[in-house]
Amino acid sequence: MEHVRLIYFPACRMVTSGTGFFGDKNFTKFEKMLAAEKNVSPYPMDFLTGNENGMEWLYLYREGMDTLGMEVIAFPAGLYAVICGIDAQSNKAEMEAVAEFMEKNGLVRDESRPDMGHIIGNEETLAVLGYEQMDYWTPVKKG
Repeated sequence: MEHVRLIYFPACRMVTSGTGFFGDKNFTKFEKMLAAEKNVSPYPMDFLTGNENGMEWLYLYREGMDTLGMEVIAFPAGLYAVICGIDAQSNKAEMEAVAEFMEKNGLVRDESRPDMGHIIGNEETLAVLGYEQMDYWTPVKKG
């Protein structure tokens, strides 16, 4: 059984929080925008990325949505290797599985796009599991 999914992410536009941390003004504004969106899709719409300067929260832009003045950026298309783990715990085993999957399928990391994370649950899944599940998205391309 495969534990890693290979997902094509199409080119799109995303609303960005800008770089920061939870509790910062821009992240609070971003959370307000998310609450107003009331997304009911089972597919991920928001993604968190990070680097040495902090985190960036992204949300798939749809025409006419109220971005509360936040910037809308172009996001490039590409393949992602995606695996599920438990949020706020070590993802070492998951990343080892992704590396094995990449090697088996002739894939290499695509440095032109960011790694991303997405909490896949909600209040109902948290109540059942007692923890949040996180999808880890690793950008890949044919080697």
